[in-house]
Amino acid sequence: MSEVSPDLRESARKIETILRNSLAEFGQARVADKMNVSESTISRMKSEDIERMAMFIAAMGLRVIGQDYRVISIADLNALRHFAARGLPHVGL
Repeated sequence: MSEVSPDLRESARKIETILRNSLAEFGQARVADKMNVSESTISRMKSEDIERMAMFIAAMGLRVIGQDYRVISIADLNALRHFAARGLPHVGL
């Protein structure tokens, strides 16, 4: 099997960090309860599978974000910046 690209590895590392931080914040017991599995199952997933799950997500070009966030396309972001700069030239976007 060939080596994974550095960009993919970096993306997977960031996703893994988000997953681990979210799990720590949310709590293994609550996640286990929501998934209807034991807390030890979540602990095993965390130690054995999380890195591979993060690589899987990154390989598909997906991102992990919280429920309170929304994603917009780069084209839409650039359009917003353009119109903001036209309407608010002193802001310096």
